[in-house]
Amino acid sequence: MLKGVFFIALTFVIGFHTHAQLGGPGGGGSVPFTINGPANSNENNQETYTINVTSGSHTETIYNVSNGTVISESLSSITIEWTGGQGSIGVMAKINGTFWLASKIVTVGPPLIFPPVAINADPIWKKSFKARWNSVSGANRYKLDASTSSTFDTFVTGFQNKNVNNTNRNVTGLVQGSQYFYRVRAEDSQGNFSAYSNVISVITDIDAPTLSSQVTEMTPVSFKISWNSVEGAVMYTVDVATSSDFTNDIVTGYSNLEMGNGTSYTLQGLNAETNYHIRIRARGAHVNGYSVESNVIQTTTDP
Repeated sequence: MLKGVFFIALTFVIGFHTHAQLGGPGGGGSVPFTINGPANSNENNQETYTINVTSGSHTETIYNVSNGTVISESLSSITIEWTGGQGSIGVMAKINGTFWLASKIVTVGPPLIFPPVAINADPIWKKSFKARWNSVSGANRYKLDASTSSTFDTFVTGFQNKNVNNTNRNVTGLVQGSQYFYRVRAEDSQGNFSAYSNVISVITDIDAPTLSSQVTEMTPVSFKISWNSVEGAVMYTVDVATSSDFTNDIVTGYSNLEMGNGTSYTLQGLNAETNYHIRIRARGAHVNGYSVESNVIQTTTDP
């Protein structure tokens, strides 16, 4: 109910330049607080506004922001990143048990610095990659974020607002065969930030497994293969063919067949006295996080 009152009241006060007042349900009276902070800013800048209570006990604050993104808020302050056009802050503060309303209009100018363009990572390694972006005129440094989430809900350790003084940085401490995302902002010498760049997706490399040259449990129609465990692998796949080039003679059902995350597998449904070629790959957490093919082994089923 209070939020409903707040938004209704806000429509009457938002046109006032600095404060308007609503003393309790009936309105009136001198508002016992002020909103302190810049009345002029620029797009993508972050500004902090404080609630200065001039008299009474302040126990609750409700904020409403237009044309800005709330970065953080508390009982007595709010930090906003302005997104352009005319911005506004509405504040409903409970002081001595009564809600009072004030608003502040903020004129938001164009960005003082433009965003970089992120480009594809290169090179990409198993546990790291090099993030890259173009230079921006007026940039003093850049802020790099890396995450396993495309919405950047979490961050790779050490890569949230990472200060970078050039246009690339190795992102380290990663997991093989996994997907990561990065974005970057420019910052000028006055501490003004650009908007975020586009987001780049990266899938780290993963080691290829090594097939044992020895097969076991040989029968006319089956045999068991085995290989080493690969760090970061959640799945292994196998190709089986009757020719060494794996082009036109793939055995039915054995093209990129998933074998689970173990280190051995029994190939079944084969033909007796037939020569087979086998290779496998490891796959990481991402569905496209495959290694290159392993070595190829060759074996012949029993008669």
